[in-house]
Amino acid sequence: MKTYVFKIKLKHCKKIWRKVEIQSDQTLHSLAYAILDAFKFDYDHLYSFFMSNKLWDKYSEIAHPDSRSDADDDVYSFLDEIRGTVTPKPKITDVVKLNSLKLVPKQKFLFLYDYGDCWQFEVEFVKEIENANSDIKYPRVIESQGGSPIQYAR
Repeated sequence: MKTYVFKIKLKHCKKIWRKVEIQSDQTLHSLAYAILDAFKFDYDHLYSFFMSNKLWDKYSEIAHPDSRSDADDDVYSFLDEIRGTVTPKPKITDVVKLNSLKLVPKQKFLFLYDYGDCWQFEVEFVKEIENANSDIKYPRVIESQGGSPIQYAR
């Protein structure tokens, strides 16, 4: 069994980070929840990954399963018709497996959680491990630095 190690940092406070190990055949949805668990955030908001590491890059977005509705598709179709463009439909995280991403060490991408508060996390692929120990429950935090930020600091 192969596992992947990711280092996740708060985008605007890189002193706070977590290293997460996850099975290579798990989905980006599993990685999203591992990130939220690692930083002690709840699961009540939408999120997206931007594989280009650029916020709101629709061409590299892989989105939460509930993030785009049929109404959104109608709006995008209407705007595309007016503009003469084609807005790509984002891939969905519960379908995309990590091992399909062809990640290379030091590759970085962006995890955006809560479109209103815009929590941004830099996700760096650290390495792939050939792991023979099947007794370990994945995903798991293997290293951390700094306390978790307060999700709702109001």
